[in-house]
Amino acid sequence: MPVAPRGVVSFPDGGQRRRRAHAQASRRAITWTDAGGSEPAREVLRNTLQSACDLIGAERGFILRSREDAALEVAYAHRIAPRPLLDTVLGPAARVLHRAMVGNAIGMSDRSGAILPCPDPGAAIVALPLDLGVQQCGVLCLLRSGSLRPLSALDLDILGALAEQAALALRAAQQESALSQLAARLNGLAPQLA
Repeated sequence: MPVAPRGVVSFPDGGQRRRRAHAQASRRAITWTDAGGSEPAREVLRNTLQSACDLIGAERGFILRSREDAALEVAYAHRIAPRPLLDTVLGPAARVLHRAMVGNAIGMSDRSGAILPCPDPGAAIVALPLDLGVQQCGVLCLLRSGSLRPLSALDLDILGALAEQAALALRAAQQESALSQLAARLNGLAPQLA
């Protein structure tokens, strides 16, 4: 029996192609962005995510936001490459990300992705909702491993403040981008009006 390539599950009925197509579609649904191209926003996101990780002893973390076309954008990632990030988003963190983005509530889970009550002192995955306005949602997700320091109510309060800071930076970058696009359109109209 032939061996399937690494990362592809082989099914006797040719399901390998279906699995590969699904994986490719999933990768297109999650894009990597640069926070709207705004250096100040990137700096705020970098510092905010680093502070959040340091606070609770997380090794890695990332910030996701939704787009109008239902795709997710990685606004910033800390110590996690694209492939492991995708595996995390579609794997063990999926349920807590859903809880934070759709339910607008803090989500916590263990390493396997099983939902934990909030607050749970031993949570390995912590997802905090980001308030990005009416049409968008976002999440700040922290990944902890090794011996976990118990989380306190104060930790969650500080994480909430850091999540709000990240949301403000993303909204500012979005407004800056919208103003730049408007200015470009107006500059394009100016020669026609003269």
